[in-house]
Amino acid sequence: MTYHVRWTAYGAAFWAVVNLVFMLMALFRISSDRFASERRTAVRLQIGTRAHLEGRVGRMIDVSMGGAMVRCESPPEHRDAPLTIEFNCAGSGIVLRGEERGRRVLPGGSALIRLQFSDHQAPELARLATALFGGAEPTPTRGMHAQRTAA
Repeated sequence: MTYHVRWTAYGAAFWAVVNLVFMLMALFRISSDRFASERRTAVRLQIGTRAHLEGRVGRMIDVSMGGAMVRCESPPEHRDAPLTIEFNCAGSGIVLRGEERGRRVLPGGSALIRLQFSDHQAPELARLATALFGGAEPTPTRGMHAQRTAA
């Protein structure tokens, strides 16, 4: 392509570089933990119940359908394999597996551990939703179609 005014090409190259810099700055910001205040897609419910993370006693700070935050006084070592979390919610014992997505070490050796629930746990997640939102256990109904009476 030929430009009759050479500065037109220089201006276009300059704006391409400026846009690249803005794009890289945005990429670093959105991937930074400093600005990651809400990464879970669901609403967090603060329940403050006792929980066991890999058998270690802790307190569930909040929970959502996608994950949970647990405070452990003696946290387990970080690992890539899913962790098991057990807790009671509305009188229902729930056991879920979750992958550690972050950890903040607190004074005294305790830690806040952010978990994302692993896939393929639909029955347990359904029990969690039922317990959190106070619904009754679904029961099968007889005769799905109501019979119409002749008027």
